[in-house]
Parts: sequence; structure tokens; C-alpha cells
Amino acid sequence: MWTKCGNRSEGNVAAWPFVSSYEKLLKLEMNQKQLCLHNTIGPVMIPSVYTFQEAITACQQLKSVIHVYKDSISKSLPLPQEYKPNYVWSGHKRDNLTGEFKSILDHSLLNATNLMWLWGQPNGGDLEECSILNKGVNSTQMKDTSCFNRFKATCDIADQLTLNLQTNNIELMKIKSPKFVFVPNFTHPDSSRFKCYSGEVLSFNWNGTNKWWSIKTVPGQLIYYTENSGLPLGKNNWYNSQGSTEFININSCYAEEFGCDNGICIPRFHRCDQKSQCLHGEDELGCEMIELPEGYNNLVPVSSDENNMELKILINIFKLLDMNLDESTFTLLFRLEMEWIDNRLRYKNLQTGDNTVKYLEWNNIWIPDIVIWNSKEQAHTAHRSDEKYSVVRLNLVNDTIFNSEYSGHYNDFIYDGVNVKIVKTNTYTYTFLCDYNWKDYPFDTQNCNMQLLIDPEKPMSKMIKAILETKSTLKEYSTFSVNMTSSEVILGDANILKVSIKLKRDFTPLVLNTFLPTFILTVINQLTNYFIGYEMFEGIIAINATVLMTLASIFISVFNSMPQSTYIKMMDIWMIVTFVYPFIIIFVHTIVHVLHKSGKQKRESNKIKYLLKLSQFLLPLLFLAFSLIYWIVGITIYVN
Repeated sequence: MWTKCGNRSEGNVAAWPFVSSYEKLLKLEMNQKQLCLHNTIGPVMIPSVYTFQEAITACQQLKSVIHVYKDSISKSLPLPQEYKPNYVWSGHKRDNLTGEFKSILDHSLLNATNLMWLWGQPNGGDLEECSILNKGVNSTQMKDTSCFNRFKATCDIADQLTLNLQTNNIELMKIKSPKFVFVPNFTHPDSSRFKCYSGEVLSFNWNGTNKWWSIKTVPGQLIYYTENSGLPLGKNNWYNSQGSTEFININSCYAEEFGCDNGICIPRFHRCDQKSQCLHGEDELGCEMIELPEGYNNLVPVSSDENNMELKILINIFKLLDMNLDESTFTLLFRLEMEWIDNRLRYKNLQTGDNTVKYLEWNNIWIPDIVIWNSKEQAHTAHRSDEKYSVVRLNLVNDTIFNSEYSGHYNDFIYDGVNVKIVKTNTYTYTFLCDYNWKDYPFDTQNCNMQLLIDPEKPMSKMIKAILETKSTLKEYSTFSVNMTSSEVILGDANILKVSIKLKRDFTPLVLNTFLPTFILTVINQLTNYFIGYEMFEGIIAINATVLMTLASIFISVFNSMPQSTYIKMMDIWMIVTFVYPFIIIFVHTIVHVLHKSGKQKRESNKIKYLLKLSQFLLPLLFLAFSLIYWIVGITIYVN
């Protein structure tokens, strides 16, 4: 709400006494840039004198750059001919390598302008590295001088300036709109001033001896002044007629910028980014991120319009540390990440990436308490002694929606809770219970799970809607391949989030060290039975007895390595069949040998032939059929 300047004799702003009240002023719906008739955009000579570096800083305070003269003052600025300025910085500086004077903006050479050096100039060498315009508005003559001398400065102002007044002073904070617009005086630059639409004036004063700036409120109210003869921008000591001192920070920063003590503005994302951009590091002061509203209860979760809060849980399993077959447990190293929004909170000075919060801050807000339901301890994530080592981050949902609010001398950038995600991350090692089933060993797949439950004993826990996501870098454990899925299980009034962990065994090692050796030994049995006659009974018995002892050794080894159970496993069936096979051969040949030695060979020859055909043909066919069926069933179980 800005008033358009009238054609008043007293200056470039509206005659404020004609505006009888602030409320009437609000009804004048004018744009801020319509405040002054004279446009302040362009080169403007600013009040007071400065060193060259101070001149550069003063222009930066006015969101501008120092003006680099290419001609006389009269051809660059709208100053009257009768104005007789003292020396003015030309905006050129000596190049240490070439010795030539160049523009500090684009490094163009001074001799490319309409300016010229006074006779005998430049003559200062390294001691006089800056240049000034000679006295007079029409002068095009230059001199070199020390950069530490003080002269007039000209700034190229690119936009209509609005100054912000930041203070802890209660009286000044009552100003209805502490924003000042720069009003240059082109006739007398030292009389340039700043004015705001509710009547306060920030002006430069000079009584012939002393120079100062003053803040004048409406007639009859306090007057503050500073002894700073330069632009009163940045944080300065201001005094009132009662002798009290106030720190007041005046700057030209936009809403998305932070004002340093020296009046320089930096982007809002440099505020509290752990890198000091301001000269004295004030941009890194007051960097607490979380603001708690009055009456905030960190035991109660926030509820959304749908009467529940969305809590996203991400489980990332890094490593399966152990499988205890005797205790039916498994131990996992995993990361638990929770993400939610608390719209009751406000946040300050956040960055676009991750904003890590200190424990002393996030410990005061509501944090979901997750019960590791099927762990041996039924542990709570919030009851661990190392909870303070959790990592809590704040992430902006929309970094364009914010408010700039002043707190004393500095401004903070405030984000509402609905635009900020809270992410809490922990890495845990827990032991979980699992009901192992070994009947299909070695084609078995173990289905274990980890169950998470939002603590049902906490107030309003039913208002939380949990969404579970899982991922894992764990692909195998020992001889198992690992696969994970997630689901939600309704258990009474509680929702249990279940992460299913499927452990599928790789039976290749068992093929090499168990199945293949036992199959080869069975083939050896059969060869002795087929190619060696029954007359060599002792040889057949010796070979098959040796195979039996070898199989017994393998069987004991496999049995000791297998998980113990009260039921028969598929591996047991294979080992029993391969163990019984040579025993049957020994049994058949023993009967044949007894019949052969009975002295009734002719009468018993048919029985001998029948038994030999049984052991030479039917027995291997039965074993082949068993092997085929066994592996078909085993592969089917493994695949499914």
C-alpha cells in the first residue's frame, strides 16, 4: 500500500500531513515503485565521503555497484552546473601486473573513455592505485590517489530501494511499516534521504561542522541519531534525546535475503549454512531450527484433516549377522528410517538439502516409538541408551513458501510445518525369533520376518497411518540367497508392519560334497554287482562293506552339519536310500553264496539266477527311478 507522490514543492514524496490517518493511507492501493516521481534507478551520488573500499561496500548496501565514469560528472549525473563537488571516485584501479588503470567492473582500460590525466599524472605508483575525477561537474581530468583517502562516491542503482529497520527497541517496533525508500537529492546529494509511507524520515544532517543521520517519527515522538557520517546502513549505534543507545540494523535486503551487520545482503540459503558469509559471522547466529508452539505436547502425534497422520517407514537391511538354529533366531544389522510431517511446528533458516538437527532440539518434539515386536527383547526404538545418537534431518517439501520475520537485529526465514518433512534414521542390531522348517532340506526356503508395531500404549497411537517400504543390499548369507517383501497385518487393534525375509538355500555345495559322492559310490556298488561273478563272494562283500563304511562317514558328517529336528528331512531320505543300497547288494550276494555252497546247485540254480537278475537290473532301475523322482520333487519345492 503506497501513495503516489504528489507535485509538492517540498520534495519527491507526498506531503504526509495531508494524509490524516494510516487507515486512509491503506486505502490508496498504489505500487511501491510509484512512491516517488523521480526515478532513483541509475547513477546517484550518495552522501558523505568514503575510502575506495568503503565506497564499494556502500554501493553494495544500496544493491548497486560503484559507478565507473567514462565522462564528466555533468554528462553522467543530473546535477546542476552550480554544484561544485569535491573529488569523486572514478571507479578505476591500477592493475598490479601492467600498471594500467582499469575499470573495477569490466576491467576496461581508462584510456578508452573521454577522461584524461592531469599533467604529470599518474605519478603515485604502488602507493596511489586508485583514481579520482578532478573538482567540478564538467571536469574530465583524472588524478591517481591512495585508495585509503576519502572522497565522494557514485552508485549505479538498479532498482527502487526499500530499507528495512530491524531493532529490539519497543518504540521503534511500533512503527507501522518500518520500510524506507531512498529519495536522492540531485541538487544537493548530501541532503538525500530515506522516507517511509507512515511518516518516518531517515535523513542526513550537517550543521557545517558535524554530520549525522537521524530517524524522525511523526512530530512529538522520539528522535534517534547516529554519528556515522556514511550511509547509516547495517548495524549501528543510534542515540536518542534521553541519552540511551540502541543497536539498529538498517538494510536494503529483499524478503528472500539476510542482512549482515555491515548492511550487505546475502541469499537466504546462506543463513545458517555453517559457512560464514557475513564479515563477522552473524549469519551463523541463532541457528536453532525448530520452533515449538505454546502448549506443544511431544507425547501426542499430530493429526491431519483425515484424522490420522501418515508415517513412512523405510527398512534397509545391511547384513544378516547370524542364524542360530538351536535357538531359532536370526540377527540383523539394519537401518530404520521414519518420515513424517508435524504441522504444529515451525522451522527456521533451512537449506534445500538435508538439515541435520541437534539432539537437544529434536528431543523436544514428538518422535514415533516403534516396538520391535518379534525381537527377543521386544525392544522399543525410543528406549535405547544410544537414542541421542540418532540422526534427525529436516527436508523442505516446498522451498518457495516461506516468511521472513525479524527477531531483533536479524531476520529469520520461517517455514510452516506442512512444508517440512522430519526424517529420523537409526542403525540397529537386533535378534529376531524365527520358526525354521527343515523338512525340505536342502531344497528348503526359510520364511522369517521382522515385525514392527507403533507402541499401542502411547496416547493416540491409532491416529497414525503407517506406510512401509523395504530395500536391502543383502543378497546372500552363507549358502542362502535373500529376498524381502513387506506387508501389513491386522492384529486386534494394532497394525503390525511385517518385513518378510525369505532365505532360499543354494544347494550347489551339497551336490558337490554329498549328492555326487554318494551317487558315484552307488554306481561302484552296482558295477561290482554286475561285472563280478557271484563266485568272487569275498571280493564283492569287501567292496560293498568299504562303500558302506564310506557312506556311513559321509552320513555322519552330513547329519552333524544339518539342523537337528524330530522329523525326517529330504536329505535324510537320500542318505538312507544310498546307505541301504549296498546293504541290499551284500544281502543278495550272501543268499546266493549260501545257495551255491549248499551242494544243491542244480536245484537252486533258478533261484540264484533270479536273485542275480534282481540285483543286476531291477535294483538299479529302482534307484534310477527314485533319483529321478527325488530331484523332480526337490527342484519343484525349491522353485516354488
